[in-house]
Amino acid sequence: GNGFLVDDQAVYVFGGMQTMLPYQYYSDRFINFYWKHDFDFKFFNAKLTKGLSSTPSLGFGYNVLWGTLKEPASHSKLSFQVPEPAYHEAGVMLNRLLKMKFMGMYYLTLNAGYYYHIHGKFDHRQNGRFVFGLGADL
Repeated sequence: GNGFLVDDQAVYVFGGMQTMLPYQYYSDRFINFYWKHDFDFKFFNAKLTKGLSSTPSLGFGYNVLWGTLKEPASHSKLSFQVPEPAYHEAGVMLNRLLKMKFMGMYYLTLNAGYYYHIHGKFDHRQNGRFVFGLGADL
Protein backbone atom coordinates (compact mmCIF):
# COMPACT_ATOMS: atom_id res chain seq x y z
CA GLY A 1 0.00 0.00 0.00
CA ASN A 2 1.29 3.41 -0.95
CA GLY A 3 0.60 5.33 2.22
CA PHE A 4 1.92 8.81 2.91
CA LEU A 5 1.80 8.67 6.69
CA VAL A 6 5.12 9.03 8.53
CA ASP A 7 5.36 9.17 12.34
CA ASP A 8 1.64 10.07 12.58
CA GLN A 9 2.19 13.07 10.27
CA ALA A 10 0.28 12.83 7.01
CA VAL A 11 1.28 14.63 3.83
CA TYR A 12 -1.63 15.09 1.43
CA VAL A 13 -0.78 13.71 -2.01
CA PHE A 14 -3.54 12.96 -4.49
CA GLY A 15 -3.14 9.42 -5.78
CA GLY A 16 -2.20 7.85 -2.47
CA MET A 17 -3.90 6.52 0.62
CA GLN A 18 -3.92 9.21 3.30
CA THR A 19 -4.53 7.11 6.43
CA MET A 20 -2.32 4.11 5.58
CA LEU A 21 1.22 3.64 6.82
CA PRO A 22 3.72 2.91 4.04
CA TYR A 23 3.97 -0.85 3.42
CA GLN A 24 1.29 -1.65 6.01
CA TYR A 25 -0.68 -3.67 3.42
CA TYR A 26 0.65 -6.01 0.75
CA SER A 27 -0.97 -7.78 -2.16
CA ASP A 28 0.14 -9.34 -5.43
CA ARG A 29 -3.07 -8.39 -7.26
CA PHE A 30 -4.66 -5.05 -6.53
CA ILE A 31 -6.55 -2.08 -7.89
CA ASN A 32 -6.77 1.42 -6.44
CA PHE A 33 -9.46 4.00 -7.08
CA TYR A 34 -8.99 7.66 -6.13
CA TRP A 35 -11.81 10.17 -6.39
CA LYS A 36 -11.55 13.88 -5.63
CA HIS A 37 -14.06 16.67 -6.15
CA ASP A 38 -13.21 20.33 -5.63
CA PHE A 39 -16.08 22.80 -5.50
CA ASP A 40 -15.81 26.01 -7.53
CA PHE A 41 -17.09 28.38 -4.85
CA LYS A 42 -14.74 30.06 -2.41
CA PHE A 43 -15.62 30.82 1.21
CA PHE A 44 -13.91 34.21 0.96
CA ASN A 45 -11.13 36.00 -0.88
CA ALA A 46 -8.68 37.83 1.38
CA LYS A 47 -5.50 39.57 0.28
CA LEU A 48 -3.07 39.24 3.19
CA THR A 49 0.06 40.90 1.78
CA LYS A 50 1.48 41.59 -1.66
CA GLY A 51 1.56 38.20 -3.38
CA LEU A 52 -0.04 36.32 -0.45
CA SER A 53 -3.78 35.68 -0.20
CA SER A 54 -6.34 33.21 1.09
CA THR A 55 -9.20 31.82 -1.03
CA PRO A 56 -10.32 28.61 0.71
CA SER A 57 -12.59 26.21 -1.11
CA LEU A 58 -14.11 22.88 -0.13
CA GLY A 59 -13.09 19.51 -1.55
CA PHE A 60 -14.05 15.89 -0.90
CA GLY A 61 -12.07 12.71 -1.50
CA TYR A 62 -12.70 8.98 -1.44
CA ASN A 63 -10.00 6.34 -1.89
CA VAL A 64 -10.31 2.56 -2.01
CA LEU A 65 -7.82 -0.29 -2.39
CA TRP A 66 -8.87 -3.83 -3.28
CA GLY A 67 -6.17 -6.48 -3.11
CA THR A 68 -5.43 -10.13 -2.51
CA LEU A 69 -2.35 -12.22 -1.84
CA LYS A 70 -2.18 -15.57 -3.62
CA GLU A 71 -0.01 -17.38 -1.03
CA PRO A 72 0.01 -15.50 2.31
CA ALA A 73 1.46 -18.53 4.14
CA SER A 74 4.77 -18.14 2.26
CA HIS A 75 5.18 -14.72 3.92
CA SER A 76 4.46 -15.90 7.47
CA LYS A 77 7.66 -14.39 8.95
CA LEU A 78 6.71 -10.85 7.86
CA SER A 79 4.28 -8.61 9.70
CA PHE A 80 1.76 -7.09 7.30
CA GLN A 81 -1.90 -7.13 6.35
CA VAL A 82 -3.79 -7.88 3.16
CA PRO A 83 -6.51 -5.36 2.23
CA GLU A 84 -9.31 -7.91 2.13
CA PRO A 85 -12.07 -7.26 1.34
CA ALA A 86 -10.97 -3.62 0.79
CA TYR A 87 -9.40 -0.54 2.39
CA HIS A 88 -11.72 2.50 2.31
CA GLU A 89 -11.06 6.08 3.35
CA ALA A 90 -12.88 9.37 2.87
CA GLY A 91 -11.93 12.94 3.56
CA VAL A 92 -12.75 16.60 3.42
CA MET A 93 -10.23 19.24 2.30
CA LEU A 94 -9.86 22.99 2.52
CA ASN A 95 -7.84 23.98 -0.54
CA ARG A 96 -5.97 27.25 -1.04
CA LEU A 97 -5.90 28.20 2.65
CA LEU A 98 -2.84 30.22 1.71
CA LYS A 99 -1.97 31.18 -1.84
CA MET A 100 1.37 32.73 -2.83
CA LYS A 101 2.16 34.07 -6.28
CA PHE A 102 5.30 32.39 -7.65
CA MET A 103 7.38 33.75 -10.53
CA GLY A 104 4.32 35.62 -11.81
CA MET A 105 3.06 32.45 -13.52
CA TYR A 106 1.20 30.38 -10.93
CA TYR A 107 0.34 30.13 -7.25
CA LEU A 108 1.77 27.84 -4.60
CA THR A 109 -1.03 26.78 -2.26
CA LEU A 110 -1.33 25.32 1.23
CA ASN A 111 -4.12 22.76 1.65
CA ALA A 112 -5.36 21.02 4.81
CA GLY A 113 -7.99 18.43 5.60
CA TYR A 114 -9.10 15.35 7.48
CA TYR A 115 -9.25 11.77 6.18
CA TYR A 116 -10.83 8.81 7.95
CA HIS A 117 -10.21 5.10 7.37
CA ILE A 118 -13.72 3.62 7.19
CA HIS A 119 -13.27 0.49 9.26
CA GLY A 120 -15.31 -1.16 12.00
CA LYS A 121 -16.26 0.88 15.05
CA PHE A 122 -15.80 4.66 14.77
CA ASP A 123 -12.55 5.75 16.43
CA HIS A 124 -11.19 9.08 15.16
CA ARG A 125 -7.93 8.74 17.12
CA GLN A 126 -7.07 5.36 15.62
CA ASN A 127 -8.48 5.75 12.09
CA GLY A 128 -8.53 9.51 11.40
CA ARG A 129 -5.70 11.73 10.17
CA PHE A 130 -5.28 15.45 9.62
CA VAL A 131 -3.44 15.96 6.35
CA PHE A 132 -1.50 18.93 4.96
CA GLY A 133 -0.17 19.47 1.49
CA LEU A 134 1.20 21.91 -1.07
CA GLY A 135 -0.29 22.50 -4.48
CA ALA A 136 0.11 24.61 -7.59
CA ASP A 137 -2.68 26.56 -9.32
CA LEU A 138 -2.62 28.55 -12.53
